[in-house]
Amino acid sequence: MFYNTSIYLDPKTQDYVNLNGQIENKNQVVTEIYLRLTIPQKKYMYAKDSTIGSLLYKLENQRSSVNKTQLAQIVANSLKPMVEQKKIVIQEIKIPRFVLGNVSIEVNCTDVSGEQIHFVLDTVI
Repeated sequence: MFYNTSIYLDPKTQDYVNLNGQIENKNQVVTEIYLRLTIPQKKYMYAKDSTIGSLLYKLENQRSSVNKTQLAQIVANSLKPMVEQKKIVIQEIKIPRFVLGNVSIEVNCTDVSGEQIHFVLDTVI
């Protein structure tokens, strides 16, 4: 079975982007950022790369004691392998909303081709 790894996951809808009945091919970096932030670290049994994932899932019971700076650090640590592999250069990580477990994460980065990526993930922790 063959899986196309360059399909685009929309972080807002958490679904594939569909264009005229076809899955739209987009920047694979966006999909990797999405997976690195949404998969619990070391819990995804199909990952070839053991660094895929984040520790955001561990914050569920610590919401009241975590601040935006700590949350941004967790995001940075999750994306660090991509930076080390020179897939992206991160300009900024912002947490514009962090209220009662509802979080908005923004990552502004540049991929290897020089394309600017503005990644937004709205999630609950």
